[in-house]
Amino acid sequence: MNKLLIALLTISFVTSNFEITAFAEKDNQGSEVKQEQQIEFTKKQQDELAILHKEMLAKKKEIVQKYVEFGAISKEKAAMIVKHMEMHYQKLEEHGFQPHHSHHHKKPAE
Repeated sequence: MNKLLIALLTISFVTSNFEITAFAEKDNQGSEVKQEQQIEFTKKQQDELAILHKEMLAKKKEIVQKYVEFGAISKEKAAMIVKHMEMHYQKLEEHGFQPHHSHHHKKPAE
């Protein structure tokens, strides 16, 4: 039971995108949420973000390997999780490290 719980928590933690939402939307009370402005990062800013994201990716890979070592997930599952995280990093890099805009939110009714 504990192994299953750890595995589920690991998968949800590792595969979550930690996305920043930048949509104008309404909260539960119907109030409008401010829309964030998207800017173009300079090369220096992108380099700084790349360093931070690479450090975070390395730490996440380390966590996944620890779960493998402890027997919570299989090596195959770990490889799949790591591949997903690397693909996410590549997309971030391709888009200049702009925050990802979630597509899971409903658009406000007009």
